[in-house]
Amino acid sequence: MKMRTLWLSVGVALITALTMGQGCAAGRGNELTGSGSTGSASGPSGSGGDCLLCGTGGGGGDDQQGVIVISPATAALAVGNGNVPTQQFSATINGTDVTSAVTWVVEKPDTGSISKGGLLTPTGKVGGVTKILALYNQTKGEALATISVSLVANTANLSSSDQQLLDAAQPTNDPGFRVTYPLDGVVVPLRMLSPEIMWNSAKSATAYRLRLTSKYIDYIEYFTSQNPGIKALSQQQWEDIQFSGTGPVSDPLKVELARLSGGVAEATTPISIGIAQGIVYGSVYYWQLPYQGGSNGKILRIKPSSEIADEFFPSSDCWGCHSVSRDGTKMMATFELGGFNGFPQQLIDLSKMPAQLGTIQAGTGITGVFSTFNNDGTKVAYSNNFGGGMGANVSAVHIVDAVTGQQVLQNALPPGCGEPSWSPDGTMLAGICGMDGGGWTFDSFSGDLTIAHLNAQQNQVTSMTTVVPQGNLTGRPAYP
Repeated sequence: MKMRTLWLSVGVALITALTMGQGCAAGRGNELTGSGSTGSASGPSGSGGDCLLCGTGGGGGDDQQGVIVISPATAALAVGNGNVPTQQFSATINGTDVTSAVTWVVEKPDTGSISKGGLLTPTGKVGGVTKILALYNQTKGEALATISVSLVANTANLSSSDQQLLDAAQPTNDPGFRVTYPLDGVVVPLRMLSPEIMWNSAKSATAYRLRLTSKYIDYIEYFTSQNPGIKALSQQQWEDIQFSGTGPVSDPLKVELARLSGGVAEATTPISIGIAQGIVYGSVYYWQLPYQGGSNGKILRIKPSSEIADEFFPSSDCWGCHSVSRDGTKMMATFELGGFNGFPQQLIDLSKMPAQLGTIQAGTGITGVFSTFNNDGTKVAYSNNFGGGMGANVSAVHIVDAVTGQQVLQNALPPGCGEPSWSPDGTMLAGICGMDGGGWTFDSFSGDLTIAHLNAQQNQVTSMTTVVPQGNLTGRPAYP
């Protein structure tokens, strides 16, 4: 996949041509400063050689700055319908044309390229506002180019009349026709895999129209789909749209879907997707279900920009409930192993390739279903909930050393508590307390969201607070 350059930061210092009383004297001069071999602070006017960064000499030798002026200072280019306009920029220093002498740079190269002579040509793929820089020795000039991109793809080979019907479609009151995924208002990072846009439609449709718009890009595609519908853009097209944005709040991506059924065009209520202008690094770990003959019931790892999951820790055993330390080097996971009373929790060293079992293994007595690491990954809180007399109503949350497995604090959350989660700063431990039943915590019908305040240095609970009581509500708080 092509790597992108988000922003090209060009640090250039603007210098002042200090003549030090010499002026721009006649005779041989320096090309940059124009200082002459003769002349004085009150000397006669002189050309100063090829002086670009200072004014004319004489007049007491007053100092002047030489700055690059780009013309035009702003430009707007609209790409669409196969038309890719260009923009000619010019650069001057003290009125002298230096267009061919400067180095031209487009700060956002995804939006366009610029020739040695200052001709800007949009890529026609990514829109946005970009700086145009002209660099000469140690000075620079700046201009702004706004590039808007409109793209239309007719993969369904629709006639122009059918396209016009879909273009004019208005939102319908039919509750059966709506976008079900992604969720309205969701925020995603750059380079996330192209989402599979899904929808329900009570009517069969001969064609659909998808429109994605933000400030500087407008993408339309006419296509066909089965019902219920699903549509995913190519990864390259999705990234071009993402990189055209300016922010999830200031510039959300509007998603509009229309269908053509029986010669009538109708549209869904639009939704929006926020495109955060940043990249998520690292990996996402998830539990693959259901368990089918050993092929599932395992934890996989995937990078946000990858289509392929990584079985980082091959195991023939079923394993699932897990937590990962914030530095990404450790995992605590629950295994289904024969010969043990309950589900043993084992530590996995993620710093190895492939990952390996760590120092906490089956047989150490750490048994349960859910766990959580503290802020620096040195401690683990786990729920000792399992069958055989340690049901949800009596199981508790204990804290152990994340390397040795030695107990650090018993009953950090008292009996009847489970589903722990540690705060990012390590000072609080949340869980669900007041659970009922003699089975698994996730089967409990009762429970309150509770927070234990910790003294991390002394490994003590200083206070406990019920944040969200269940009260008379149906259901209960879960998985903080």
